[in-house]
Amino acid sequence: MAAVWVSDEVWAQLDPDAGHLSRRGRIALAAGTIGAAVLVVAIWLAGSSGLVRPRLSAVDWESAPSGHGALTERVTVSNDGWTTARLTSVATPAGGVRVAGVRGLPLAIRPGDSATIVVRLAVDCAKPPPGWIPLRARTPHWWGTTSAALGKQLNGGPSLAAEACGGTH
Repeated sequence: MAAVWVSDEVWAQLDPDAGHLSRRGRIALAAGTIGAAVLVVAIWLAGSSGLVRPRLSAVDWESAPSGHGALTERVTVSNDGWTTARLTSVATPAGGVRVAGVRGLPLAIRPGDSATIVVRLAVDCAKPPPGWIPLRARTPHWWGTTSAALGKQLNGGPSLAAEACGGTH
């Protein structure tokens, strides 16, 4: 490719600011970038704080068979978020087991505190859940109800059926 020579007169006629943002454009770009960064940090903080969905963990978990297809789980729940978590119920999405009752609810757990609830589970001895059984706590908010995992899951299958129903299954 051959080099093209451009005269000084042509260079003088070109706008030296062509392709550059105006002062107003630079300010708008900076404001938009800062606003986007603030929004990302705010979303991260809302999620980390427990404001949107509570940050709960099971710090102590004791299981005791109650017989006749029932298990009693004594769960100490800790609030790892920055806001108070209000628990109204406990549920499990697993088939073959259901929450038959909970003692200690409703309750409010302040940030850094913990509370103990007793969950009674009814196990279908003929068809116990095949895998892990998550327990989820439901929490009300002004926009609706959310749920959070309690942080530990029960192992389902034959061992759970044997523990809840007696004998081996």
